[in-house]
Amino acid sequence: MDDIKMAEWVQWLEGCVRTLFEVGPVAIAMFARLPGGESMTAYYNCDAEEKASAAHHFHSDAMLDVVLNNVELIKQEMEALDDAGGD
Repeated sequence: MDDIKMAEWVQWLEGCVRTLFEVGPVAIAMFARLPGGESMTAYYNCDAEEKASAAHHFHSDAMLDVVLNNVELIKQEMEALDDAGGD
C-alpha cells in the first residue's frame, strides 16, 4: 500500500489500538478478509481457549446482526403466533 494513511480502515484500527493500550489485553485475536477472498487470522498470546472464546464472540455478533436485520419479520411472525394462539 502506497500510503497507509489513505486506507479507509486506518481510523478504525487506530481507535482499536488506542483502546487496547487503555485496557491492556492479555490476548488478542484478529481476522481480516483479503481482497482475493482469502482470510487472514493473527493471534497474540492466544491458546485454544482464547481462540474458542473469540469464535464465540464473533458468532454472537453475527447472530445479533441477523436478528437486527430481520427484526420486522421476527415481530410479524411473533404477532402471527400470538394471533393464532400458538406457542
